[in-house]
Order: sequence, then C-alpha cells, then structure tokens
Amino acid sequence: MNSLAALRRRVIGFFVDDPFLGVGTVVAVLAAALCRALLTGRPLVAGALLAGGCLMALTLSVARAATAHRRR
Repeated sequence: MNSLAALRRRVIGFFVDDPFLGVGTVVAVLAAALCRALLTGRPLVAGALLAGGCLMALTLSVARAATAHRRR
C-alpha cells in the first residue's frame, strides 16, 4: 500500500510541478489514441503523432522554464 501511495504522490507531483508539461503530454496521448482509433490501418501515424507531441510538449516546457529563469 505504501508503494501505491508513493506512486500516486509522484504522479500528482508530475502535474503540480509543471502543469504545462503534464497537460501537453496528456493531450498528445489522447490525440494519438484518437488517431489510432480512426486510422486503424496506419499505426505509424499514431506513433509519430505520439512521439512528436510528447517532444513538442517537452521542448515548449523547457523553453518556458528557461524564459522564466532568465527573467528572475
């Protein structure tokens, strides 16, 4: 039970620490899942969308953090 509580805290911390990254990742996963459901014959499109979306969310999150750090 303690490991489940620790896992829950880590997952919640992911969204609380950087909500932009968390929301961006969730949006990328949902978009890829929707694409996979609609384009059943083309799984690579969904994979590319997932990889590109997650990388885009990470890049934008790092850029926002760097900009905020420079302003301090």
